Amino acid sequence: MRQEKIHADGRELLSGALPEGKMLRDKPAKPGRKTVTVAAGAKKGPCFQFPGGTYLEFKLDDFNITDHAHFSMLFKTVAEEGVVLYAEGPDDYEAVFLSQGKIHYLIANPSPSGVEGTSGGYYVSDAAVNNGTWLRLDLWRNWPRQRRLRGGGMENYTDTGMVLRDVAGGGEERHLDNIYHRGIEISSDIFIGGVRPTLTHVSGSTAPPSFEGMIKEMEETRNERVLSLYYLNKNGLVKRCP
Repeated sequence: MRQEKIHADGRELLSGALPEGKMLRDKPAKPGRKTVTVAAGAKKGPCFQFPGGTYLEFKLDDFNITDHAHFSMLFKTVAEEGVVLYAEGPDDYEAVFLSQGKIHYLIANPSPSGVEGTSGGYYVSDAAVNNGTWLRLDLWRNWPRQRRLRGGGMENYTDTGMVLRDVAGGGEERHLDNIYHRGIEISSDIFIGGVRPTLTHVSGSTAPPSFEGMIKEMEETRNERVLSLYYLNKNGLVKRCP
């Protein structure tokens, strides 16, 4: 998949005005306290149920996703719209969200002046994913890899994009490019299921709808973290899955 040029500041995309795309559980930490996580692979993360109108915020110490990251999670929903994951930096942001039942992964790198528009990556599932079944979602941003060349030797490259897998049916969709997306800088605070309206790249735009459904086994591989103990449960509405 080629690198996309987003001819907007990205807010319109996040709030629902999207181009047509083409697929086929720990106690909460109190605000102000350190969020504790455990090494990815040591145990599976909890399952959270999102009723809509809420989100989880994770503030992670010693957690670096500035220039590259690999997130994975399982989710299921019947909703057509909603934010799954959001993180931002001083100028950039990445967002995973549902629109018209499809999953979208947007990496936005606005130009400092705004005149040049916004560059980054944009990946969309081929078919709707809001069928109420468990799907595994892997997200890569500038993820370093190696491959062996036919003539011998190794070549370094990066993966950016997403892979979707049907847990029960075994089907898979891959939406990846090997472009190194330069200039992306993302901070460590992560929002799951929705966003805070006062965030830099959300403030002043129409707030995107929150997620309705279940999300579980959230991990980030670079830092070997399981997202389990959240910093904030907005309005206390997110519950453990029954």
